[in-house]
Amino acid sequence: MAASDREDAAEWLVLVYRLPSKPASLRLTVRRKLTGTAVYLSPACAAAPLSGPAERAMRQARTAITRAGGFAVLLAARALAGEFRYLHLWEKDIALRQLSARYRAISGRDLFGACQAQAAASALADYHSAVNEYAAHVYAADRRS
Repeated sequence: MAASDREDAAEWLVLVYRLPSKPASLRLTVRRKLTGTAVYLSPACAAAPLSGPAERAMRQARTAITRAGGFAVLLAARALAGEFRYLHLWEKDIALRQLSARYRAISGRDLFGACQAQAAASALADYHSAVNEYAAHVYAADRRS
């Protein structure tokens, strides 16, 4: 990789952890702290583009884990390949999760059957399909590079 490529590479935060067996609620606590900020690379490894809010959320999750007797390490990393494609995919995935959560919250309170409920469900399904299609293109492009 050329020096200029390394300077332009997106920087990431990576939280790798091992939870203690108790309290059982810790897993949910950690997930809540990271939801909307990070994506999970594996069940106990989350990553997010470097930002103040992401760092705060990951430090809070790390503190909760270590206080409960678990192990957690927060790393700063630079992507060597695929950083821009994955950053955009990450943003789209976060937006999809936020829209889906908002849709569930609103539809759960819709007692009278809103006239545009079906259109909203259809639009959300279309967006979900578009994100999946974009993800497939990103993964295919990454395999080629």
